[in-house]
Amino acid sequence: MVAFSAVAHDGARDSYGCHSNVAHGTYHCHSGPLAQRQFRSREAMMQAFVEAERQARPKPSLVPSRYRE
Repeated sequence: MVAFSAVAHDGARDSYGCHSNVAHGTYHCHSGPLAQRQFRSREAMMQAFVEAERQARPKPSLVPSRYRE
């Protein structure tokens, strides 16, 4: 992850709350699950998003429901 300055700027954001910063050649997020993070590209952001979603997903139980309390 790369640090970026908090300079106000405009830019249309995608459905993830992110957009590219052409001046710095980066892709960063203002809102959503990746808010305040910066990436090398949109593709790198999407990889991070998929990983965050995977980690947030509840783990399936190995115990059959009839044995759970």
